[in-house]
Amino acid sequence: MKQVLVTLMVSATIQFACGLEGRALAAFDLVQQGMPTCSIIIAEEPTPAARLAALELQCHIMKITGAEIPIRSDGDHIEGRRILVGESPATRQLGLRGADFQPQEYLIAFRQDTVILMGRDWQDTEANRKAQGRSTTDQTLQQLRHRVDYWKAVGYPDRSAGEMELPGIFDDQGTCLAAYDFLERFCGVRWYGPSRLNIVIPARTTLTVAGDDVRRSPALKHRSALVGGSWPFLRGQWGDYTQEQVYLYWRRIRQGGERWAGNHTFHRNTIKTVLNDPEYQCQNPRGLGSQLCYTNSKLVDQVAQMARDYFDGKGELPEGWKAMGDYFAIVPDDNINLCTCEACRELLDKGKDRKTGFFSSGEMSEYWFSFVNAVARQVRKTHPDKYIATLAYWSYAFAPDFDLEPNVSVAPCLHTCYYPVHAEMKENDLRFYRQWQEKSEAPMFLWVYYHHPMEPALIDRWKCFPHVMVHETARAMQMFI
Repeated sequence: MKQVLVTLMVSATIQFACGLEGRALAAFDLVQQGMPTCSIIIAEEPTPAARLAALELQCHIMKITGAEIPIRSDGDHIEGRRILVGESPATRQLGLRGADFQPQEYLIAFRQDTVILMGRDWQDTEANRKAQGRSTTDQTLQQLRHRVDYWKAVGYPDRSAGEMELPGIFDDQGTCLAAYDFLERFCGVRWYGPSRLNIVIPARTTLTVAGDDVRRSPALKHRSALVGGSWPFLRGQWGDYTQEQVYLYWRRIRQGGERWAGNHTFHRNTIKTVLNDPEYQCQNPRGLGSQLCYTNSKLVDQVAQMARDYFDGKGELPEGWKAMGDYFAIVPDDNINLCTCEACRELLDKGKDRKTGFFSSGEMSEYWFSFVNAVARQVRKTHPDKYIATLAYWSYAFAPDFDLEPNVSVAPCLHTCYYPVHAEMKENDLRFYRQWQEKSEAPMFLWVYYHHPMEPALIDRWKCFPHVMVHETARAMQMFI
């Protein structure tokens, strides 16, 4: 079975299965009776991930024990017990280099008087800064390298050293993954939201850790949610919090991973600014300006060229578009006011018998995926290792009757939030999910809904029974791994 990669479109804490290797050594004392017994060691020029990981370790251990473990540079030649955070001369002496790790892979290792926390990290180079991409939420890679006043965000404003740049959501940050796993696995920390109320930190004066080495990567390769954290449902769930706390929370629950994006790309903004040729405008007055004629060959040519330009690194993606990494997204606007020209009507007529009685059906599938296939076919000629990404959503949720090009990457949209209370909707979802598993050759992603019915209840101000569904969510996620 092909690997499935998941995008979580409303917050959900992810617990990963563990792969263990190595052997347990003697217990390692971090703090004894409120006094630090080791130092945190980072490189003289640490990666953004190592810099944040060191601060997060120092802060959380201080909140647990009251003791401040000092952060030192590898050049300080510190003796005694040490926690090596990120690649440094000290890790290289042990034969450990960040470049030897796979993307998202990280290590927690116990050696004599040494704990090692490291992984593959994004390097702050000019070339890496120039990488193009726009996320599912229409933010550039650089915009996702958020800036925060760290000590103010964690509740110690008197320690403020000004703003720092966090590792980008979709930048490699294996050292952060190692640090967060270490804090959860060995120190008992849990993050259920961004505010102080949502964080569980045990209290003790002595903190000792021991265990086997862990070298692994997350089972879900793409993990994404609402980066702004501003939806009413989140406000109701988390209470009072700041935007900076949200940015830290996204790192703590390991958002990010493989670069992928998929969301509506044909809409009023992109049609007005980029796709404004009169020849392929929608002939349905209700859809004019928000939909296009998806059977028009000129539109196919233009979109295919946009994808080629993106993959070749030519210029900036237009605002409102979505593409990251090896994936260029094409998704219609969120309405069914579709073109009424003869060619479009002919394809749409093929879906008249594909209603399901649920939100997700196949009425548009022959129509929409004919366009997706046409674009993908052209792009494959010049970029055979790249993908056209799209959603399987609403009236184009089910797979079409024809085969897809091998470079079409589909993300089925599943209503996981209704599974505990709506068996029929769950079965309908699983029908088209299984269809896509069988039909698609490319990597498959998922868009998973977690916000109903709490979100509409908060917006429309009606009473909603608390919708806690941890067991159903866990069962669903086990299907995706």
